[in-house]
Amino acid sequence: MKHLLILVAFFATITLKAQTAKKASNGGNSSKGSTVTSEKPKPAASPKAKQKPAVRQSLSEFRKIHWGSRLDSILIDGAKPTFVKTSEFGKSENNAYYIENDDLTIGTVPLQKILYVFTADSALSRVVLTGDKKKFGEMKYIIAYKFGEPTIVDKADGYDCVWEMDDCKIRLSFENDLNIFTVNFFSDYEISNSKRENRSVDDF
Repeated sequence: MKHLLILVAFFATITLKAQTAKKASNGGNSSKGSTVTSEKPKPAASPKAKQKPAVRQSLSEFRKIHWGSRLDSILIDGAKPTFVKTSEFGKSENNAYYIENDDLTIGTVPLQKILYVFTADSALSRVVLTGDKKKFGEMKYIIAYKFGEPTIVDKADGYDCVWEMDDCKIRLSFENDLNIFTVNFFSDYEISNSKRENRSVDDF
């Protein structure tokens, strides 16, 4: 009987200590407040930015007419266009033509003229566009979007935006005294053809 009383007293002591420790723990939490560790919310994934097309380094044609194409051999969509000779440039460019019923728009820019200039042996070497000067900014954007930012060349009466590539030079001109802008596409197709051939050699 004595041993039983000792055993009961022992278990009672353990239970009392456990209850006391639990109360102390709860009391500490209520006075100090519970500490909660939380992860910082991850930022929402941003939508993928629209990638600008790679800047082009060459321009071998205008409206699918390759530089150096012969006047009498040009086809557009399988049909032979009607080239009409013009004296727009006077004697300095006596091989300038426009195409009958040509599409006089580039993107959102309406054009006044598109002239095709041929060499003495009737090979296409230059194209000239003209349009209202109010559309200069839009025309510059169209060209820069494809070929990158231009080199600016100041002039006494305005400035030129110039893009130079292996096979073509583009010059967009703004002149203070004129109500039009002008875009010139120049190509030395013989040098361009030579470069293309020399880049494809397989001798070494």
